[in-house]
Amino acid sequence: MTTTTETIQIDEPALLKADQITLSDLLQSDLIVGTVVRSLCIIRKELLSSDITESEDQELESKITALFHAIGVKNRELAFDQHRKHKAGSSNGNGHASGNGNGHSPAAAERPSPQLLPPPAQTAPKLTIAAAAGYAAKVLDILRGTGTRTINTDDLRKAVQDLHLAGDRVWHSTDLIAHNGDGLLWHRTLQSAMEKLATDEVVMWSNKRNCWVIFDA
Repeated sequence: MTTTTETIQIDEPALLKADQITLSDLLQSDLIVGTVVRSLCIIRKELLSSDITESEDQELESKITALFHAIGVKNRELAFDQHRKHKAGSSNGNGHASGNGNGHSPAAAERPSPQLLPPPAQTAPKLTIAAAAGYAAKVLDILRGTGTRTINTDDLRKAVQDLHLAGDRVWHSTDLIAHNGDGLLWHRTLQSAMEKLATDEVVMWSNKRNCWVIFDA
């Protein structure tokens, strides 16, 4: 017997309603901000563990990852910590005290289990032009090995980000500063690194194809 998996289909009226609510609105709500932050973490994890082939999904993953890092480790940990404390309180009779009879929840119920706490994330060093050039060179070598001779900016950024944040590190706060309409500061750093590689005749930017053309090593 073959089982058919149904696909969730969101219709146009629902999408129009969704357009009236921004993610910024949700993050500014004291009532649900923790839930929103946890949901973003789960969504990012799902995207990173999926085999993304559509450019729209790749762009979405990139944007969510940037927001994930911008929210910061402290806020992410706080969102999960508050959720664990809420669950612990709820397990004692809908948030009421039990066991000690003094009107207060037991300390054990208020304190999250150590093994449930996420390990503290390490901050990656600030991305330098030299480091970005090294990451880019590694990506270009991999592409040459597959016979690929071009790479667009979004794919290059994603590949360099994966290398720089290996080990589930997070961006240095300086790298996430907006830079004169060029995106984030680390985007500008990577662009400078690619310009250096272009000077060394490793790559060349093609305005016609809107991508980097990779030369033979």
